[in-house]
Amino acid sequence: MKSQLFLYNHMRRAKEEIAYNVDN
Repeated sequence: MKSQLFLYNHMRRAKEEIAYNVDN
C-alpha cells in the first residue's frame, strides 16, 4: 500500500513536470 502511494505520487509529479515543460 505504501509503495503504491509512493508510485502514485511519483507518476503525478512526473505528469506535472511534463505539462510544465510542454507549456514552456
